[in-house]
Amino acid sequence: MKTRCQQWIDDPENHEAHLLECDSCRTRAEELSQVDRSLSASVVEPGGSIASLVTDRLPVATWEGARHRAWGLTLLVIALITLLTAGLFAWVGIPPAEGIADSAQSAYGGPESAALLSDSVGAFLRNAPRSFHAMILLAFLTVNFILLALLRRPPRGYDVRSR
Repeated sequence: MKTRCQQWIDDPENHEAHLLECDSCRTRAEELSQVDRSLSASVVEPGGSIASLVTDRLPVATWEGARHRAWGLTLLVIALITLLTAGLFAWVGIPPAEGIADSAQSAYGGPESAALLSDSVGAFLRNAPRSFHAMILLAFLTVNFILLALLRRPPRGYDVRSR
């Protein structure tokens, strides 16, 4: 999307001249004005909702028709890796269940290795130079200021208000 198109979407009243040069924005503006005209001509029945009337007539956004199906792919990859691992253990001559269990146990290492890792990380942090601690503090403050700026910015997009 071009910057001028985004400017028109953010503030259509101040960027009306953009519609003279952009066909896609002109088409979108015409669709929205048709929706606006049909809404102003519609009468909401008692007990009815204006929200359902509006949502039925608004154009569908590009992401509304898509379905997010990441879990199927994730489960397929996990199953393929498990089958490949089991096949490699069987090829070497180790029973797959025993090989996978032994690998998981050796990777974890037990509570002793977790305590050793915790102690070594603690010793590193105690003996780290002040510049390292300053960088950690600076990164923390930067991330929090970015999040604060994102939370305080005004909403963007087409404003659906009655006129």
